[in-house]
Amino acid sequence: VAVRVWQTAQAQATVAYSNLQTVQAQATATSIRLAAATPEPGETEVPSFDPTVTAAAETATAAAQSLQIAEQKVVAVAAERKATATAVAVERKATATAAASATAVAGELRERLQTAGLTGRGVKVAILSTGIDATHPDLRGSIAATKDFVGGGIEDGNGVGTCVASIVAGSGTASGGRYKGWAPEADLYIAKVLDANGTGRMNDMIDGLEWAVEQKVDIVLVPWQDTPRCDGSDELSQETDAAVEAGLVVVVPVGDLGPEPGTVGRPGCARLPITVGAAELNKVADFSSRGPTLDGWTKPDLLFPHSGVGAQAGGTEIGSVVAPGYREVIGSDFSAAHAAGAIVLLLQANPDLTPAEVKDLLMKTATDLGFDANAQGAGLADIEEALARVSRDRDGDGIADVEDACPDEFGSSLAGGCPEPTSTITPSAIPTAIPTPTPTPTAAPAGKIAFTLWDGGKYNVWVANVDGSGRTGILWGMRQPAFSPDGSKIAVNGEAPDRMNLQVADANGSNLIAVSEHLEDSRPSWSPDGYRIVFDSTAYGDRRSRIYILDDVAKRTEWHVLRSAGDDTFGRDPCWLPDGRIVYKGCDYWARGTNCGLYIVPADGSAIPTQLTTDSSDMAPAAHGNKVIFMSMRDGNWEIYSINTDGSDLKRLTDNGVSDGLPAFSPNGQFIAFVSDEGGKWAIWAMNADGSGRRKLFDLNGDYGSGEEYDWTTERISWAP
Repeated sequence: VAVRVWQTAQAQATVAYSNLQTVQAQATATSIRLAAATPEPGETEVPSFDPTVTAAAETATAAAQSLQIAEQKVVAVAAERKATATAVAVERKATATAAASATAVAGELRERLQTAGLTGRGVKVAILSTGIDATHPDLRGSIAATKDFVGGGIEDGNGVGTCVASIVAGSGTASGGRYKGWAPEADLYIAKVLDANGTGRMNDMIDGLEWAVEQKVDIVLVPWQDTPRCDGSDELSQETDAAVEAGLVVVVPVGDLGPEPGTVGRPGCARLPITVGAAELNKVADFSSRGPTLDGWTKPDLLFPHSGVGAQAGGTEIGSVVAPGYREVIGSDFSAAHAAGAIVLLLQANPDLTPAEVKDLLMKTATDLGFDANAQGAGLADIEEALARVSRDRDGDGIADVEDACPDEFGSSLAGGCPEPTSTITPSAIPTAIPTPTPTPTAAPAGKIAFTLWDGGKYNVWVANVDGSGRTGILWGMRQPAFSPDGSKIAVNGEAPDRMNLQVADANGSNLIAVSEHLEDSRPSWSPDGYRIVFDSTAYGDRRSRIYILDDVAKRTEWHVLRSAGDDTFGRDPCWLPDGRIVYKGCDYWARGTNCGLYIVPADGSAIPTQLTTDSSDMAPAAHGNKVIFMSMRDGNWEIYSINTDGSDLKRLTDNGVSDGLPAFSPNGQFIAFVSDEGGKWAIWAMNADGSGRRKLFDLNGDYGSGEEYDWTTERISWAP
């Protein structure tokens, strides 16, 4: 704006000056004419003034004033421009300083981790990109295998591939260690799938992915294509999902087409890989592509820094020079490189992590920057916290808790296990009493709970924090809510006129989509990886309830009946166990109506169901670890019970004359939420996982009673982080 004002003032001054010169010339000409004039015949004297002279003088005066005003504007705007330029320079300097500081901190973190032994040794990383400059000192000795799918050799004629590889696993040799990568001892597998212009064919990328699977690598970094508005159904996205299912952690950049929504580049729309966005300090980079995908999924999954310093391939000029042989580069490709390098360290710290566990760990430990989820995903990755959680979970229960603690958390955790404690005993002449240890207090419940209320005409899904605050109705004409494992999605049984099937929405109720076909489809439960759903349905012609599996929520209607030993699995109330099996309410395998209770069956139907409990009223199972909780009238009243998945340790957790049911584990497994009509009013209650510490969380403030149209025992509640 200041520039436009200044330019206008300059133009006004020029016009005024031109006008003044013109008027002055006119006045001079008039004066000369008057001086030379003589009286005409019959006239007595020459006129003493000419109207032209007066008009010219007035015009000149106005022009001078206009010029003066314009010049004053120029001076004012120039001062404003100087101040603005100074402010911009200060801001740029501050940003550059902050970025340099962040880079230094990241470098210090990598150095600390590498000093502690996390160097990537033994981890295999495949990089699909523009090739590699294998002669660069930082990459010598780290390349285990190469494959050219483009033609012309593995050499990098673009520079991106070499930069990415060195950010992941560069040794920093040419810089004296200053520009070392995340995992300098990782093994690199280089697939050239892009040409010197950075473009490539889908078939080459698919071939590169298949080659990476054949090489049995642990991680594969796949480039993005500038084809926004995808839904994960394209061949490259499908192949990316297949690589994850084969056991590879697949990392994909979200793309550089932001900040408009719906600009995720393929294969970033695929369900299973880790789609990485770009962070600029503590905000989302403008260029970072945004979600959602065409089919309504939130992307990216999380953010990593948007820039890095990588090795320069000979003859290439990408980015800006920071030192001989190194370039600073910016883009989501390099955010993904940071992600891949960090994941190398996670897998070195715990080689048993599955791709789904790696993704879940990174998302749960990310720092929420306060931006929309379709811009930031779960937030900015915190690799130090992720590593700490991996190393702290020493008892293998999937939770980093006090049972895993070591006295020296950071130093001992990275090496794995706890050091033997040492103590110095000071002798005492007088015996002293041993103090009674103070029990460690149990942390208060946290998270949010979804529940159903009947308004007299329809079922509605509500969500509230565990203390009852933030109570919000999110879905109308829906019931039987089930949060996804990470709490980002919610599945429901739709009974609205246009929603009579299973539906999936974001946790706040937005982006609702149908994922099944029949109004009889009921009681959804998510798989541990958050990509499949098990449910029951009586839609088949004989109207008997069967267990069905929705193979991929993203594909919506691709489902099948669960079969084992050549027969359908008859039952209801299915719940996916953490170990991948399914527990459900049923009768004997051949469905003759005897030996009813809870049964467990492999999700792939590889074995016949085994009976877990033996009472026909046992129902509504939920699970965490090796524990199953359920409601039952086996003792004459609706109460809550627990049992181990191997059938041992059956316990009654509630014992009173009221109705308690619909149990749900807290995300950490420490608590159980349930509904109860204790005191004559329906409410959400909670207790510790062993049944102790029963307390009310909040009243439902609505009808939750049984009736001809509404049976509370068929409902569900769900607890999310």
